[in-house]
Amino acid sequence: MLNPPKFYSKKSCCAIAPRVTWSSVSSPSLTIPDLVLKCREKENYGSVLRDCSKALSINPKSSKAFYRSSLALLALERVDEALDCCNRCLEIDRDNKSVLGVRERAIKAKAEKERKEQERSQRILKEKEQKRRLNVAFQVRTRALPPDLS
Repeated sequence: MLNPPKFYSKKSCCAIAPRVTWSSVSSPSLTIPDLVLKCREKENYGSVLRDCSKALSINPKSSKAFYRSSLALLALERVDEALDCCNRCLEIDRDNKSVLGVRERAIKAKAEKERKEQERSQRILKEKEQKRRLNVAFQVRTRALPPDLS
């Protein structure tokens, strides 16, 4: 049987998410996903991922932790991992519209990333071909010139 999410006091929360200042936190005891939200607001995605990992170790079916992990991963441009989090969350909660929206954004970001990578590889290939042609033309030209008699 799974344990419900634990609540942490100020002292133990600081050990989990040291970048959250208690002046910015309104309630004295928060769940880990609430700490994640505070870190995400400050764009501290590393802390978000660590805290979500901790929340998922406590409750592996926490759709909130999967959702917030996918947002952080998407912000860090780790698209494949964000899609994995979305898919795992949708296995638990198929009707989660927020996760469906993040999944759609992740799919678009992945397509864009693949398109850019393909363009980059084509550009590199084209530059290599152009360089090869210039070397061949230079070699042909140097062989065709008569030796300098001066």
